Amino acid sequence: MLVLAHTRTAFDSQLQGLSLLIAEMGGLVEGQIVEATAALSNRDAERARQTIATDALIDRMQRAVEEKAIEKFQDILVQGHVLEPTRRVKYADVVLDRFTTSVK
Repeated sequence: MLVLAHTRTAFDSQLQGLSLLIAEMGGLVEGQIVEATAALSNRDAERARQTIATDALIDRMQRAVEEKAIEKFQDILVQGHVLEPTRRVKYADVVLDRFTTSVK
């Protein structure tokens, strides 16, 4: 049981890191919307170019989020194989619930 408790703590910590990255990415996107709107309103081509350039950073962040999420789900699958069948379902439910709650 100690191993499972440690695994949950580690998973929660990693999930929180993933949530923070998603929140940071959301903040950047929000800033880009403001910048893009201002660039269009003022017909500012340079500001538009800078806004477009920032998009590459957000794309990299999105790939990092996706990779980390896939990594976590792979970890969950490995953990599920260690548990007995009835506990696998409960463990998967808990993990899925925590993940969906953290990304809301």
